[in-house]
Amino acid sequence: MRPEFSLTDAKSRIASWLHDYESSHPNCGRDAPPAMPTRVTATSQDGDELYSYETCPGETGRYALSHCWGTPEDRPPMTFRGNLYQRKQFIPVTELPEIFKDAVQLCRTLGISYLWIDSLCIIQDDAVDWAQEAARMANVYESATITPSAKGAKNCKMGPV
Repeated sequence: MRPEFSLTDAKSRIASWLHDYESSHPNCGRDAPPAMPTRVTATSQDGDELYSYETCPGETGRYALSHCWGTPEDRPPMTFRGNLYQRKQFIPVTELPEIFKDAVQLCRTLGISYLWIDSLCIIQDDAVDWAQEAARMANVYESATITPSAKGAKNCKMGPV
């Protein structure tokens, strides 16, 4: 039987693993830090507000990757052309589903300033943006500092399982 541990314990353990990995594998064979995706969600602010951040071409940095769409009835918050400007101003954490909130908290705990969530970072009603970002998806996954997984969650509304 495995011992139970809290989410706080898990975050602390992950932070320790990440620190050990990064200190013993600088740049992991890369000549430079990886390029960031076109858009990320800024997580470094304290409080309940985040914002969508558009990176500059070639900008590098650390980011985490997270998402679980679930069924059409469970659709997560999304970015569209009509709300892109508002998303760049703020995204209230209180309006996010549990898995997104957990990913934001994990990023903050680990000192990772950005989170890539496809429904928030790809403009869902823009075919050109979708095609461009879908073409970069393999690199987005490959270059993420961490990729948290809620493998027991059936959709984005579930919390830790």
